[in-house]
Amino acid sequence: MDTTEIIVTLTGLALSAFVIWYFFFSARQTASAVSTASGVQEVDITVKGATRPTSSRWSGASPCS
Repeated sequence: MDTTEIIVTLTGLALSAFVIWYFFFSARQTASAVSTASGVQEVDITVKGATRPTSSRWSGASPCS
């Protein structure tokens, strides 16, 4: 192996390690839904660096979890 092949191989391994860390080990914020007495689920949404939505709706066929 010459120097270029070693650099390309190490860069590929580093990028692969980053992707694995990002998708499997990085800390993430989770959302949770609260059901009210009438059975309606409500979720508070905070958007950083953008506008804040006033409301969001989900159909009854798809769970909001």
